[in-house]
Amino acid sequence: MRSAPLVGAAYYYNRALRKNVGLPLIRGCGFRDAADIKRYLDIGADAVSLCTLALRNPGEAERIIAQYNG
Repeated sequence: MRSAPLVGAAYYYNRALRKNVGLPLIRGCGFRDAADIKRYLDIGADAVSLCTLALRNPGEAERIIAQYNG
């Protein structure tokens, strides 16, 4: 995991949130690659938003979308 304090805090917050909330969870903001997305799907995100990734690296966003939709 990246060392930025807010990224780490967000991960732990979302992991705890999944354990306490039965509603669908959509995680977004700050993803840089497929590993970031997999990490959040693995802790229970129902979906992810690729805004930052799509803006900074559209080709990677397209590959990830194809991977999960195909």
